[in-house]
Amino acid sequence: PGKALPLLLGALARIPAPDLDWRLDILGQGPCTPSWRRQAARLRVDDRCAWLGWLPREDAVRRVHDAHLFVITSLKDLTSTVLLEALSQGLPVICPDHCGFADVVTDQCGIKIPVHSRPQFERDMAQAVLRLARDEDTRQAMAAGALRRVSDFSWEAKARALAQIYG
Repeated sequence: PGKALPLLLGALARIPAPDLDWRLDILGQGPCTPSWRRQAARLRVDDRCAWLGWLPREDAVRRVHDAHLFVITSLKDLTSTVLLEALSQGLPVICPDHCGFADVVTDQCGIKIPVHSRPQFERDMAQAVLRLARDEDTRQAMAAGALRRVSDFSWEAKARALAQIYG
């Protein structure tokens, strides 16, 4: 439940079909999957959702690499490894502006959505998706920013930071 996929489904339902022809690849599955699939049907976005379940790592990375952007809606993760994996594939990120996401995602690599209320969050997320879909130059700039940002979290960068602390 903490992954909060319904927030993204609600956001995408706010984007009228003529405005953007989108497809959502959903990787992974869990006990909430059946209810989330029903919600996607209720919101009439199920025909645009690909419920891929668990994929071999290589296939999952390929799916992420081929995407145009990465959206994470988790409400409980301090910082998810998948966030860094998305950045390493050059994907702009849309995420909540809270927990560890707020520290990792910058304006150069993504869009952080303030979390005040569900309607506000879904509305702002829909606007962020549309912004990146309509402005390829900005999406490309954030993609390049994602590759630069992920280097700040490499093992080499961590080793330098630890050496500086101990020094």
